[in-house]
Amino acid sequence: MIQTSKTDRRPRRRLRRVLTAGVACMMLTGFSLTAVYSVGLSGKPEPADGITPAEGSLLRYVQASQRKPSEAPAPVAVELPDCSETVLLSQADGQAQAQAQLADTKAFLRRAISVEILADGTQHKAVLVDGTVADALAKAGVAVGEDDMVFPAMETVLHRGTPVIVRRVQVETRTQEAALPFATKIVENGELPAGESRIVTAGENGVKQTVYKDRYVDGILIDTVMAGETVTKPAVDAVLEIGTGRTGLLSSYYNTDAVISELTLPEGVTLDANGIPTQYQAVIEGDATAYTGDPATSTGRTPMPGHIAVDPNEIPYGTEMYIVSADGSYVYGYAIAADTGGFIYTTDRLVDLYMDNEQMCDDWGVRPVRIYVL
Repeated sequence: MIQTSKTDRRPRRRLRRVLTAGVACMMLTGFSLTAVYSVGLSGKPEPADGITPAEGSLLRYVQASQRKPSEAPAPVAVELPDCSETVLLSQADGQAQAQAQLADTKAFLRRAISVEILADGTQHKAVLVDGTVADALAKAGVAVGEDDMVFPAMETVLHRGTPVIVRRVQVETRTQEAALPFATKIVENGELPAGESRIVTAGENGVKQTVYKDRYVDGILIDTVMAGETVTKPAVDAVLEIGTGRTGLLSSYYNTDAVISELTLPEGVTLDANGIPTQYQAVIEGDATAYTGDPATSTGRTPMPGHIAVDPNEIPYGTEMYIVSADGSYVYGYAIAADTGGFIYTTDRLVDLYMDNEQMCDDWGVRPVRIYVL
């Protein structure tokens, strides 16, 4: 509505005549303007004193709101095209803005909102009537990168007092190299004496590249993610041969897992952690001697470590056994009763164990053994 002094009632009378002619009245709510607009949609209001508008134009009567309290308002006429539907009102410094929308006989004026934006350590301001966070950022000239974080979200509709925070996100990629250790493959070699070993292939470390992505928010490292791994140089495995062959020395079997017998342990026989059969029929304890060099056995089996001589009246031919020294220092291993021992006529020995050579037999001498009958 148009403000008037007590001594001048003409603008008020003039406004009444305009309304009578069907001219809309702009309703101002809660906003201090630099100018007040009177808008007509049909007919022509009378011009203010001392102002002659152009003929055929749509008039807007404006009074300055920033004035000295003692002064009467000075009416001003502003011409706008008749087809205009939106009027932007602003102060000279451009800080306050409003939008008036005209509809039939009424005009509505909405207060603009000022949005505070914190980005890059600086406070920015955007003034707009309505819109989203994205609109405010665009109006303030604050660019947002693809990885940047914006609070609230870009599509959020703004309300008065809603702050906007932009956090800059920077992702840096780095590559780190590390040695790829080689493995060692162990291969048994029966031609290499037991207890001996040799390197067939020397191992060589490889090289592995790992790609990491470091994410910084406003310059502070927040997290690190492994983006991938690439082996740029494969490792070369080492090959180590371990001798399992017979050495011809009894001492090479002392307190080891190596067995003197050359016979293969049957699949159905299993040993516990101490190298003792888990299942057996009986245990016989007694003394054992050693022999070698016989061309044949009583049962026709080939003379070899594992085919042993027995008293067939005590231990029948073909009996399967597993033999260890009583103190556990030597393991003769899997054996089969295949020959008759000469000791049965002169001594009370339990068994005669076949060895590789005379030296082993001499080193064995007479030893107490424990026989597990399988």
